Amino acid sequence: MTTTPRLVVTELNANDSQPEVVVNSALRVYDALIQTGIEDRDLTAPPGSPVDGALYIVGAGATGVWAGRDGAIAQYYDAAWRFFNPAEGWRVYVRDEDLWVVLDSGAWVSRWSAEQIRAGNVNTETLAADKTLTTTDPQVHFLDPGGANRNVDLPAEAASTGLAFELYNTADAAEDLVVRDDSGVQTIVTISQNEAGIMRCDGTSWRGLVGGNT
Repeated sequence: MTTTPRLVVTELNANDSQPEVVVNSALRVYDALIQTGIEDRDLTAPPGSPVDGALYIVGAGATGVWAGRDGAIAQYYDAAWRFFNPAEGWRVYVRDEDLWVVLDSGAWVSRWSAEQIRAGNVNTETLAADKTLTTTDPQVHFLDPGGANRNVDLPAEAASTGLAFELYNTADAAEDLVVRDDSGVQTIVTISQNEAGIMRCDGTSWRGLVGGNT
């Protein structure tokens, strides 16, 4: 049996006795993976009443029929689950979070569209206290420190391989965003008024750089 190199779709062979079976199988793969919209990427067990054709990214530590499929794309089809192993660079839309995610270094990380970035700049979050980021947060944040210097703590390195964040300090006064690791001890970067910072994790440490003006 010969398959295509990227989507592993079964190819037709000469004298196949039931070519419609091969063709229909290929069409189901294309239906699942072209213009893909994912319902959720945090579940570790199948939802109770999935809609036929619905797609999910399997969360870490999955159980039941999803066990051993962490990070895969699961589709409920014809009363059964089937799974697709994504390749580096695959991009899918997550409906319940209204954002795009990309498979980067084996991890699904968020990627905002240009429209979302522009909207985010209009809808700046004004902080009333320090902020902690998680691995499922959007990649881009426009933050107003809200009258004081604020700490922004990053997720644990071990859970953040390939993850990157962009933070924009939109303060109207001399207020800093101090970006730290999850211990709160090590400062990665300090982002001053009208500056932007980019932080990326390699799985063992965070690296960052700062530039202006925003």
